[in-house]
Amino acid sequence: MKKISIDNLNLQFDSQKILVLLVFAVNLFLVFNFFFPSMRDINVWDESVYVTTGRSLMEGQLPSFARNPLIAIFYAIMYAPYLHSPFWLMQSISLGRIILFALMWLSSYLVATQLLKWFPALTMAGFLLIFPVTLEILLNPSDALFAAMSGFAFWQLLCFYNTRSAKHLWWGSLFLGLSALSRNDGLVLFVIFVLLTVLIIGRTRWNLNWLASIFVPFIALVGGYVLLYGTVTGDFSLGTQERSYTAFQQAQTRVYEDDPNCRQRIMKCAVLQVEELYGTAEENHFSILNAIRRNPGAYFSRLPKQLRILPDLIYSMLGLRTAFLFFILFGRGLLELFRRKQWVLTAILLLWPLYLGVYFLTFFRIGYLRMPYYILYSIAAIGAAAFAADIFNKKTALAWAGLLIPVTIGGMIADARALYFASGLLLAVLGLTYFISQYREQQGLSPLAAGLLLLLCAGLIMRPTLDPPFERDLAAGEEEQALLTIARYLPPGSLVATGAPGWVSAARMDFQSINGVEFAEVSSGREVYELLKSKGVRAVYVDSTLSHNENLWLLMEPDLDQWYQTVYSGRAGSIRVLLLK
Repeated sequence: MKKISIDNLNLQFDSQKILVLLVFAVNLFLVFNFFFPSMRDINVWDESVYVTTGRSLMEGQLPSFARNPLIAIFYAIMYAPYLHSPFWLMQSISLGRIILFALMWLSSYLVATQLLKWFPALTMAGFLLIFPVTLEILLNPSDALFAAMSGFAFWQLLCFYNTRSAKHLWWGSLFLGLSALSRNDGLVLFVIFVLLTVLIIGRTRWNLNWLASIFVPFIALVGGYVLLYGTVTGDFSLGTQERSYTAFQQAQTRVYEDDPNCRQRIMKCAVLQVEELYGTAEENHFSILNAIRRNPGAYFSRLPKQLRILPDLIYSMLGLRTAFLFFILFGRGLLELFRRKQWVLTAILLLWPLYLGVYFLTFFRIGYLRMPYYILYSIAAIGAAAFAADIFNKKTALAWAGLLIPVTIGGMIADARALYFASGLLLAVLGLTYFISQYREQQGLSPLAAGLLLLLCAGLIMRPTLDPPFERDLAAGEEEQALLTIARYLPPGSLVATGAPGWVSAARMDFQSINGVEFAEVSSGREVYELLKSKGVRAVYVDSTLSHNENLWLLMEPDLDQWYQTVYSGRAGSIRVLLLK
């Protein structure tokens, strides 16, 4: 059978695949419950909205390009097996989470197969097992699908870097088209893909095959969908400018200070403040740059506040217990790339995530930072392999000890537990590898394999604790019982008011938000009822998204029996279904 060789580490090719599948199966087991959420565990905004676009697509409603049509296609497929199930939302999410998780695993493993000169591909599997990024990103499926598709595109870019074969540009462009249909970020990433391709080709003479391979698949996918949507709806615009401007307005929430004159929810108050500072969206023609030109001082005063949250986001993304281990290995990976003077590969790895730069115009959230996880893991895997080699060299092992001992002591003094836990475990790895090195010649043990195995053990020790699988009853929760209850009273498509669309979508009802301007202006329970009636609302679903709107809930609660019929109440009244009388 075909063999691969990484320094003195030799594994049968087929054995490596089996080991990767085994690590994947272990990872699935360790996080098994995450793939089978109850209604309480679902992201009631992004996740439920994207799943609902899949159901809407099955009913003939095309999403615009700006609304990420690939995620609608994906969830239309996930929805198909559960067309007639009352719990279709949970079941579609479960199936979707498993498949997205597998796609992200596959794309990052394929990236690793193109970096075999730097680390064994199994190292990537270890990072996927230890660090939480590929799990938590699933709460926003658009992020996860984009991460997977862009990971496949990056794999093909590395294939081109290694082979100069035009077919890899074709496949890379195709995957970037799918990325752009998953998130609008794919448009910016395509530009980076073109620039990196130019960097890889360098002074080599271009040929038309390369040029066609770069542009044709991407334009065919993106342009083809815009043409399809425009033909069906009459609207040929991308819609990305309007959506970006909305994000620019929402970013004001990060710096918004309470205005006693604004009685609405903080998001709406922040948007009103943006209009005061920069003008309305229509006045700026939905251009962020036009808005900034109107009041550059306001923008540059909020930018530092946004930048200050980035370290916390990065730290949280990597896991509170495992972040410092990652930082050490990532830093060692960069050092190894610089030491070997692999400037083109270094540029590819560092420039690919630059599409995140557009979020300096809007706002950063943790999900954005997770999307290029395969880049982060690749650099850290290079560092892990270099560290494993370092600790079998007396000089570099002593250098690591000289660094880690004071860090560990300093962390203990400062009570920085995550820091001294990581550095202390790395010291333990140093000690164990010294012991192993005394016997490796007699036992025929590979130093690299031993070092990486010990690093894996250290990472697993720092990993969050196991959440063992348990048997689940789909109808056991209060939210699920409320779903079954409302189905007995109202037909699908009835208008239901609440604070977020998740549960309403699960019930196959239409969502009426209670967070609008009109609801902020009412002054009595009767006025709330009359406003709901005027909008055609048939029922109100009470959960934390409604009761946390304290101004409105304080008006409604005293008069519930007068204006509403309670057909379900659970969890001490925190979950209710109210029919309007």
